[in-house]
Parts: sequence; C-alpha cells; structure tokens
Amino acid sequence: MGSSTDAQKSTEAFARRAEQEAKRDAIVKARLQAEADSINAKTMRLRALRMAQEKCTPGPIAFESLPQPDLSGPLSG
Repeated sequence: MGSSTDAQKSTEAFARRAEQEAKRDAIVKARLQAEADSINAKTMRLRALRMAQEKCTPGPIAFESLPQPDLSGPLSG
C-alpha cells in the first residue's frame, strides 16, 4: 500500500512541476511576443516619420514657384 501512495505523490509532484513549467513557458512566449510587437510598432513609427519628413522637405523647385512679396508698399518711399 505504501508504494502506491509514494507513486501517487511522485506523479502529483511531477504534474505540478510540469504545470509550473508550462506556465513559465507561456509567460516567456508572451513576453517575447510583446517585445516583438513593441519593436514592430517603433519601426512603423520611424517609417511614418521618415515618410513625413520626405514629403515635407521642399526641393529647390518649390521655392521658385512661390510668389514674390510686394516691397513697394507704404514703407518703401
């Protein structure tokens, strides 16, 4: 009778360890996924900033087409 309770205790201990290990694995996987998501979000923000900068950077042609200010106003005389 003693050996069956020992075996049962051993099996229960093994099951507890396996469950704890599975929980740790799930936590590690969740952390890795969160880290990857964070990196992806930062990468997308950087790409958006670069695209915005490229669109906002005026080329030399943009200044040539601007109207010239009228300097012959009341202060010029």
